Amino acid sequence: MGGQAAKGYLQNDLGLPPIKLWRTLGTCFGGICRAVVDEAQSPRPNVQSRWQNRCGHSPAYKVRATRCLLSVRLTFAGLFFCTAILSAAGEAQFIFNRETLHAASVVLEGEAGVLGSDYVSTNDGTAQFIAIQTDTLNRDSPGSSNRVATDIDRLVLGNSSYKFTVDDLDVAGMPPPAPKPAAKIPPKLLQEDFHIMRHALEQGHAGIYWYTGKADLDRMFDHAYRKIDHPMSDLDFWRLAAPVVVHIKCGHTYLWYPAALRAQDRRSVPYLPLVVKVLRGRVYVYQDFVTPGSPREGAEILSINGVSMKALLKDMRTFVTGDGNGNTAKEWHLSWTSGFCRLLYALGVRSPFRLTYRAPNGKANTIELEGMTQPDWEKRWFARNPEPKNIADLNFLDDGKIAVLTIRNWYDYVDPEHKLTFEDFLRHSFAQLQTNGTRSLIIDVRDDTGGADEPGRQLFSFLSDHPFYYYKDIVSNAREFDFFKYEPASKPIPADAVELRADGKFHHIWHPNLGLQQPRQPHLAGKVFVLMNGGTFSASTEFLSVLHSHKRATFIGEETGGSYYGNNSGIYSVNLELPNSKLKLHFGLMSYYQAVSDDYKYRDRGVMPDYPITHSIEDLVAGRDKDMELALSLARANRPRERK
Repeated sequence: MGGQAAKGYLQNDLGLPPIKLWRTLGTCFGGICRAVVDEAQSPRPNVQSRWQNRCGHSPAYKVRATRCLLSVRLTFAGLFFCTAILSAAGEAQFIFNRETLHAASVVLEGEAGVLGSDYVSTNDGTAQFIAIQTDTLNRDSPGSSNRVATDIDRLVLGNSSYKFTVDDLDVAGMPPPAPKPAAKIPPKLLQEDFHIMRHALEQGHAGIYWYTGKADLDRMFDHAYRKIDHPMSDLDFWRLAAPVVVHIKCGHTYLWYPAALRAQDRRSVPYLPLVVKVLRGRVYVYQDFVTPGSPREGAEILSINGVSMKALLKDMRTFVTGDGNGNTAKEWHLSWTSGFCRLLYALGVRSPFRLTYRAPNGKANTIELEGMTQPDWEKRWFARNPEPKNIADLNFLDDGKIAVLTIRNWYDYVDPEHKLTFEDFLRHSFAQLQTNGTRSLIIDVRDDTGGADEPGRQLFSFLSDHPFYYYKDIVSNAREFDFFKYEPASKPIPADAVELRADGKFHHIWHPNLGLQQPRQPHLAGKVFVLMNGGTFSASTEFLSVLHSHKRATFIGEETGGSYYGNNSGIYSVNLELPNSKLKLHFGLMSYYQAVSDDYKYRDRGVMPDYPITHSIEDLVAGRDKDMELALSLARANRPRERK
């Protein structure tokens, strides 16, 4: 994690030359003040990042970025204050009063471009912990890769220079700025962006035709391109282009809003003040943020602002995907946190929201709800859905004879303090299983969207009693691409990391999950039961496909959102900004192939359950966990159904 120090530079919005700062920039009090410092250029290492909400215990919100280049825009109000210090060693520190800071948008840019761009807030309106992904084996998209949860007091950004952005801080009590009218972009410029997007995907995406044939995808590209015959806003262009990207059916490939639109979404777009669940093509109120516990919870939504839910769902499904042709990922994406609310805005359904719904008693009702901004929405979300401190934990039932291993993400550290590695956690856990004489292990990876590569292989090594293969191959189309010119941070795949073979592809040779793997002790010989759903994705599905191929577990719940045979992701990825619309295209440059049997029945799908579980909205609102109930019943009987 160490590295050479870099002197700090700040540059303003007017594009003036960088100004070297060697002393305290000042302390600002009272009124309303805005300081804008943007776009410092720097070589940036290959690193992925995620900004994670964590409850903290520090008296102040601090961001200390050592050996970095910073770009900061701050908003102040009342007695809120900020101190900015940039020392001769290149260390910058921004201190925000804990009581008045409401929320913040943060960005980390690395070799592959913008590698983390997310919203940070916690239940009490502060953000005390963030997470940065730095491991070289970290390959998933932002939000689902190796997380190094870091106390903001001691942020470490790696072994070289970065551009770190804290953007658009909202201060408690200060009204959000009004949305800016969307500018129209000439069709010629949008056609240029579309061509760049298509060329980049066709050239660099190693699994572009994995689930959608070239002829079919070409028709999609051509059909969308012909529609670019008039000026459009950036959001209009996103509505046109994003479904084409989704048609690739790769859950790690997506098109983002422009940064300015994402910032507006975070600050000022009123969200539907509900959490919904999409179940078998119907949309239900799961949590009511206006009146928690109201009779509306459990109601079926029939229409919003006069648009039928059937029509809305049809459109929304074109913007979300998992891997391949699975049935569960789309509904999971729409049901998880605020995904449904964001797509309402993208589709032009805005506050106030006139809902027609069918109450649990069967009576139809109409209500008008004012939207709430994302900071308020997320505050209510975390109040009702508190996030556990650790990403994994082990619990025992029935005098230790049954154990429940819950894995929320696959990261190198289990705890936010970085005191316990995932590997050590597994070693301690399986020692406990052995001590307790545990006969059955339930592994819960529901809503686990993935993470680092190695932890899944590490876990399987404790469940296998013989040597095994985990990855069959990892392939890239080339080491570098001409579209890198649109993402200056992109760098070629190192020559010593790959090997050019007769098929004309570059095969990765360094990965620790390649080659013959050895089992570990203490080995668990007992029964294994897995709980999974449409949010079980990426590294989670990799682990489950190997587990399934070795017939080592009984699977309960829903089909996974990730694919059985592999995925397209990788530490070598691009976050390409289209030059005119500023949309962000993300995809990995590596196709991962799992070392699993070739006779799996559902080649274009995820891991299928032995015991499918369907949920009713009544069960969900009541908090009933049918998946766990069945797993415990099977574990206690210890007679799982034989797979046909």
